[in-house]
Amino acid sequence: MDHKKIYEDIMNSDPKIRLVTICDLDGKIMHSGHRQGVTNLLTPEESKNHSSLLSRHGKHAVNLRQK
Repeated sequence: MDHKKIYEDIMNSDPKIRLVTICDLDGKIMHSGHRQGVTNLLTPEESKNHSSLLSRHGKHAVNLRQK
């Protein structure tokens, strides 16, 4: 599976998307990246904790947060 292609397709689908992280069902990050030119809203530790929480559910998850 081409995770980079999936990442690019998602990023190209909406200019409001800031971050895409693709994980396997075990929570292992397969590909992740931020849109160029955007400032991260979460610290690296907050991002890690949030990703860990989502991966524990074993489901596809989409988090849309507006600040």
